[in-house]
This record gives sequence, C-alpha cells and structure tokens, in this order.
Amino acid sequence: MVVPVLILVAVLGAAPRAALSLELVAPAEECSFSDGKVVVIGMGTKSPTGQGKLKWEGGEVPLSARAGRFYGAATLSPGTHEATLTFGDETLELCWAVSPQVPAKQYEYHPGVTNLECKTCHDPEAPPPPSQDTGPLCYGCHTKYTARSAVHQPVTKGLCTACHDPHGSINPAFLRRSAVELCQTCHNRPIDKAHEKHKDDEPCTECHDPHGSSRAHNLRRR
Repeated sequence: MVVPVLILVAVLGAAPRAALSLELVAPAEECSFSDGKVVVIGMGTKSPTGQGKLKWEGGEVPLSARAGRFYGAATLSPGTHEATLTFGDETLELCWAVSPQVPAKQYEYHPGVTNLECKTCHDPEAPPPPSQDTGPLCYGCHTKYTARSAVHQPVTKGLCTACHDPHGSINPAFLRRSAVELCQTCHNRPIDKAHEKHKDDEPCTECHDPHGSSRAHNLRRR
C-alpha cells in the first residue's frame, strides 16, 4: 500500500520562493498527517492584515491576522487535497495528503496548538521576540533541568525554542531539525578514538544528554 504524504509547495507564478513575504510557521513544508485536523500558522516580512483564506476542493476556512501572524484551522478528509492559502495579493499553492497510516515524516502538533490555545504559551496580541527566556514557561509542563551539576548552555539561558519548535515538528521531541543537525550547528563531531566507532548520522544524544548531566561532557553514562 502506498502511503500518501503531505507536500507543501509554495510558489507565486514563476517567482522564486524568496520573493514571497508569506512564510509558514506550522505545519512543516514536507510532512504527512495521521488525521485531517490541520492548523495553519504563518507570518510575513510584511505584517499580514485583514483576513485571508485557506481553500481546497472540499471547503474553505478564513485565516485571521494578528500581531504579524496569521492562523486558521481546517478539517480535511483522508486523501490528497490541492489547496491554496491566500493573504492579501499573495498565494501559497499547497498539496496536502491525509492518511491514517504513520509515514516517516508525520507531523505532530505541540499540545494545545490544534485547539488554538495560543494564550497558554504567549500573548497572541503581540509578536513573540526573536529570542527569549522561555524556561519558566516550558517548566510549567516539562522537567526542570537547571538543577543538574552540568547544564547545557542554551538550557541555562532558557532558550528551549532554539532546539524545540513550540508549534510542532516531524522530529522526535518537537526538535526543529534532526538531533545530529542541531548539534552540529554549534559543535563539530570530534575525530578521536572515543568517536571513531560512531557513524556520522548517529545521534549525539545516544551518549550525551542535550539538557545536562552530572557527568563530564554531559554524558548519559560512563
């Protein structure tokens, strides 16, 4: 059985993607869903105003703009859906597939997002700053790691969203990218005897705790 996947393609005529001011924040641009409940969150280099729309062959829903972001929710039936997201004079052309199966790039929303519980995490009337200490907020639901003897630097600063996407992800633990890619944005994999046996794509988190540890080098165990 061929499992359909969700592919998001954004074009504006023959113009390159960079020419668009609209940008999807959620969901991921290439992923799939286990059910048809879809929440679209986006932003623009030009703050969207007024009302947009998400339209597909099975229906249409409005998109509201607030604090430089736009959002809306739709329920799609199983199968493949060609859709258009329009805001102002710009359009994103989308092709979505919904399957009850669990394909490799299944998108999972962070709890609360599908119910549009925006106020739980941030002020929907104000755009979130590019960088902020979200530790106190995240620790309302998640384990607090700052009490460990060795704490990873982003954790000490409360930069949880530097690694985790608060809206959703195709990666485990809502990571923005794969664990290897995330680690390598700041760290180079050492070429030494301790790492020779590990493959380049083997997650660093197999041995190191990305939040912190009581052991040297944030090792999980000796």
